Parts: sequence; structure tokens; C-alpha cells
Amino acid sequence: MIGNGQHVQGEKWRLALLLFAICTLVGLYNFSTFLAQYRMEDENEPVRKILLNEMTAAYSFFLLLPLVLTILKRFPLRKANWLWTVPLHIGASAAYGLAHTTLMTLTRTWLFPVFNLGRYNPGHLFYRYLMEYHKQFLIYAAVGVIVYAVERARAARTREREAAALTLRASNLQAQLADARLQSLQGQLRPHFLFNTLNMISSLMYEDARKADRMMSRLSTLLRMSLDTSKQPCVPLKQEMNILDVYLEIMEARFGSRLRVTRELDAALADVPVPALLLQPLVENAIRHGEPDPDRPIEISVRAQRRGDQVRLEVADNGPGLTDDASGSNGVGLKSVRDRLAQLYGADAHLRLENRSPRGLLVIIELPMPEGGAAPGMPAAAELVP
Repeated sequence: MIGNGQHVQGEKWRLALLLFAICTLVGLYNFSTFLAQYRMEDENEPVRKILLNEMTAAYSFFLLLPLVLTILKRFPLRKANWLWTVPLHIGASAAYGLAHTTLMTLTRTWLFPVFNLGRYNPGHLFYRYLMEYHKQFLIYAAVGVIVYAVERARAARTREREAAALTLRASNLQAQLADARLQSLQGQLRPHFLFNTLNMISSLMYEDARKADRMMSRLSTLLRMSLDTSKQPCVPLKQEMNILDVYLEIMEARFGSRLRVTRELDAALADVPVPALLLQPLVENAIRHGEPDPDRPIEISVRAQRRGDQVRLEVADNGPGLTDDASGSNGVGLKSVRDRLAQLYGADAHLRLENRSPRGLLVIIELPMPEGGAAPGMPAAAELVP
């Protein structure tokens, strides 16, 4: 608070010095004008007398200026109040003129003898005040126009700052809301695959305890990796593949050699950011499509490649594909993936499902390729874990 008060006081002093300098320049300008006029008319008026007259006029105005500014700011002229503010300012300009002429007369009366100019003669006082008021009224009006323009500009800047602050606040709130929604969508996936996996482990507990124990161990690893990404909307593709590999180890413990997974991954995309837990729900759906037929192997392929300015991710299975009602596309996993893609990329990301021939389902995700091939702050490129 003390520092702020000192800053305000410093601003006032700087403004006062600026106004003093302006009044000095105006006084000197008028002095040069009248000096040229007197010399043009061959009048031998002393230079110090002309200078004294103009500088006393300028500095008298400087002394009265704070009062004039106070009145103009305290009673601004508006459409709603002009009926009473116009007469008020006419009266105020007359009071200013009276004070200005009186102050000039007193200072000149005192200073003329000091500079050996004899006795100051203001002439007929009534006409002196009347003559000076014609100029003083215009000066008062000019100062009023300047004050009005400055106040309008200041009000406009204040509105702009307030609008910018509101825009920034709205943007921050929107970002916080988007982040909260994204965290909620990511949170939906964790209990989803956790419950599914626990159900599988429970079904194996009494059939093959060793297999169930191995699945529980890998599930612990998977949960730890999942928690590591809980506050990251995106992770490098290689990290997403590591999470998927651990999940597939659990599934391989469950299905054994019946589960066959192939990968075709472009190593140049290792550091490309993708939404965390993007592939796991797609692979989970693919496994569920092939699970009901115990005599058929579950064949799944995962592919990541670059297509122009897009990253294309594909998960294909050999299940029955989509039926006419497309009910398989409305599960928690796929819905959460769609919502997160929309939240992160808007219309720049796409997810679509296609039936394969002669059977199977293909899930295609297209993401915009970030500039430079990797997100800022991502770790250095590394080979994908097969």
C-alpha cells in the first residue's frame, strides 16, 4: 500500500511538472509573438516588460489550473445534465477569469518595481477584466474539451481492461471446465476395464489359481501405469503402447494361445502424443467381439501410421462385426473415446467403425499430426516396445 501511494504521488508530481513546462512554453510563445508585433510597429517596449507580462499570465493560469480541473471533473457536461451544468461552467469560467486577472494584476504590481519598470498600470479595471475574460473563457472551454477527451479515453481503456479481464477469466473457467470434463471421461475408463478384468480373474480363481495370480500381478502393474497418466490428457504413443502391452499380457493369461495380436507400428511416431488409454478400450472391445465363439481364435491387429498431416490408428478384429442396429458402437469404452477426442481435438479428430470382409470390425482413429512430430515437453524418441 505504501509503495502504491508513493507511485500515485510520483505520478502527480510528474503531471505537475509537465503542466508547468507547458505553461512556460506557452508564456514564451506569447512573449515571442508580442515582441515581434511591437518591433514590427516600431514600438520600443522593453523586452523584460513583455516577458514579465506573458510569464505572469502563464504562471497565474498554472496556479489556478488545479481548481479548474477539479470543477470540470466534478461536474462533467452530459446530455442528461446540460441544463444546469452549462450555466454552472459559465459561472465557473467567469470566476476563473476574475481570479486570473486579479492574480496577474497583483503579481505585476509587485514585480514591475523589482525589474525597474515603474508602476504597473492595468488601465480601466472593468475593461481590463472584460478584455481578459474573452480569452479566459476560450481557455476554460479548451481545457474542458481536453478533460472530456482524456476522461473518455480513460473510460474506454478501463472498459477494454475489464473486458480483457472478463475474457481471460471466462477462458480460464472454460479451460478448467474442459480439463474437469476430460478427467471425468478418463476416470470412466479405469473402473470400466478394472471391473471387467476383476470379473475375469474371479472366474479363473477356482479353475487355475496360478493363471489368476499372474493376471492379478499384471493388473497391479497396469493400474500403476494408469495412475501415472491420470493427470495427463495425452501421452507419447510409445507409452500408450506399453500400457496396451501390459493389458494384453493379462488377456493372454486369460485366453492363452487363442488370442493372437499383431502390431504394425511406425517407429517415427514414438513420441507423437495421443490421448491416454486410447487403445486399451478399443482392444478390449475387439476381444469381446471374438470371445463368444470358443472354437475360433481371437485375432487382433493394431496399426499406427502417418497419413499426410494425420496420425491414423487402427484396431481390427475377426469378430462378427457390427449388426444393423450398431449396438456395439455404443459401449462405455467407445463412447468415452469419442467424447475425449471431441474434447481434445474438436472436429480435427475422427473415429469410425467399418465392417471387414468377410468378417470382423475395423476401428479407425485419425488425429491431427502436431507440428514437429511431438508435443512440447515430451521425452526423447525411443523404440516402440513390440
